Amino acid sequence: MRGPIEGWRGDGNSTLIFGEFLEQHGGHLWTCDLDPEATERSRFVTRPYSAHITYVTGDSIDFLAGFDRPIDLLYLDSYDTPRKGNAGAPQRHNLRELKAALPHVSTGGIILLDDNWYPNGGKTRLSKTYLLEKGWLCLLDSQQSLWIRS
Repeated sequence: MRGPIEGWRGDGNSTLIFGEFLEQHGGHLWTCDLDPEATERSRFVTRPYSAHITYVTGDSIDFLAGFDRPIDLLYLDSYDTPRKGNAGAPQRHNLRELKAALPHVSTGGIILLDDNWYPNGGKTRLSKTYLLEKGWLCLLDSQQSLWIRS
């Protein structure tokens, strides 16, 4: 959550959007960031929706592997990704997050991967291949990639 502190640069707003949605429709969001300052910034910006959000500071892969509830919407958007050049490290990280979370995704769950539509495959290239191999169906493949079980 980058928030207004950095001028709403067009990214970093998903926690706010999801929080507002949950305030109106119910549900709960868990958000995880390795950076304690990012966690606090997110907590500050989303305070009107904090009853629907649990904020976690820690490693996303460890958090997802230890998550003990069904995940209805898995949104993966960690690890800044270059638009050009080598995106190997973010792609491997995204795949590790996906593999850690996948056992917890509910039967009707949705997976949404961000930073997809870059010339280098964005951070999603390996995860999309993995989901295809596991029989998932891609419904949207643009800036984000949206997946459901087939």
